[in-house]
Amino acid sequence: MKKYYFLPFLDNALAVLISLLFSLLFASWFSFKPFAIPLGIAMTLVMCGLIYSRMWKLGRRNVRYNLGLKKSSSIKFVLPLIIFHLLLILLFFLSDKGLLPFKGMVLRTYYTFPDNMPREAINITVFEYIEMCVRLWFSYFLAFSESTKVWILILAPVLTFVSSVFGFMMGSKNKEVTEEYYKTAKFIKKKFNE
Repeated sequence: MKKYYFLPFLDNALAVLISLLFSLLFASWFSFKPFAIPLGIAMTLVMCGLIYSRMWKLGRRNVRYNLGLKKSSSIKFVLPLIIFHLLLILLFFLSDKGLLPFKGMVLRTYYTFPDNMPREAINITVFEYIEMCVRLWFSYFLAFSESTKVWILILAPVLTFVSSVFGFMMGSKNKEVTEEYYKTAKFIKKKFNE
């Protein structure tokens, strides 16, 4: 059971890998907003789907093999990932607002030599590396904004929590999402036709 504490991290890393692969394949589309938003939604759904399917399988195993897990167990297994998300977002937010001394700390300086101009010094700060790591870890949200925004990043722990609870609940009932979707669609259609 201890592996289930690590597997959500693996699912998130897989979602990052898939979103980076898609962003490389469709890099020109990301500059055109009408394509960027649906691609961002699709990548976010991939992340949610990976967490959901992992917890669905755990819920199903719990019922089938009588593991004795409670309904709150899914939260317990994704809690380390949610805490990691929140710590990463907090580190980014505090250093972005200048509350941590990373914002102006120069890590490296290199020089460029433009044509017929004096050399220019370009500083690389610690904050730029922090922002790069944050943008990499939350790459499935990149299509929603050109610059990193904290309010978008907060969606990651929320969606992780919702996906895990919903997946474990559906797995415990041995139901699929599509079954519930078709039931709901049928109910709405019936009410609409009355």
